[in-house]
Amino acid sequence: MKPTLLLLHGALGSCVQFDALAAPLAAHYDVHVFDFRGHGASALPEKLTIHTLTAQLDNWITEHLPHNEPVAVFGYSMGGYVALLLALEKPQLFNRITTLGTKLHWSPEIAAGELKMIDPEKIEQKVPAFAAELAARHGADKWKALLQQTAGLMTDLGANNYLNTNALQNMQVPVKLMLGDRDKMVTLDETLNAYKAIPGAAFSVLPETLHPLEKVDVQRLVFELV
Repeated sequence: MKPTLLLLHGALGSCVQFDALAAPLAAHYDVHVFDFRGHGASALPEKLTIHTLTAQLDNWITEHLPHNEPVAVFGYSMGGYVALLLALEKPQLFNRITTLGTKLHWSPEIAAGELKMIDPEKIEQKVPAFAAELAARHGADKWKALLQQTAGLMTDLGANNYLNTNALQNMQVPVKLMLGDRDKMVTLDETLNAYKAIPGAAFSVLPETLHPLEKVDVQRLVFELV
């Protein structure tokens, strides 16, 4: 029987982004994916917060993996943040967590900078191709509302920085942090600081790798996850 691996997408992403990765991983794992609330075909909640998403992950594991066996998780970007945050509360759900491009240090200033990148009106004006991609991924009638709710989520992260180094020192789950060497969203320093804080953590740099999941070499990622 293959071990279970759950793939968690990032903010403004969806589970279909894992199609190319899930296929080769299926030789080694029973692979599962789902859309976070408000993303892809999933309906927007009244308020999208990081705790909304951790609760969703908790419920999904309980409902879909009912044998009380801890699950391995690969979390890309925000997906990694959600998994790590839930693991601090319920370590028994996980046997290991691997992240890629997960922003682990937040402040009001950092959040403000990120908000400038997800203004729906500016995206429509300056990068219409990205606007069309978001509309296709999440729905023409929903993508702007998703960006607005994501802005609120990021503002909350900036105010609270839930995964600070003091919190990460309490991690009881094996963790591997990965970062692309050309990632312009996540810094090497913040990733290394988290790596040093998490007991027994591993760290890996992916060469010639930008932040977008579509830019990551699939075979290299499979190598890191198997």
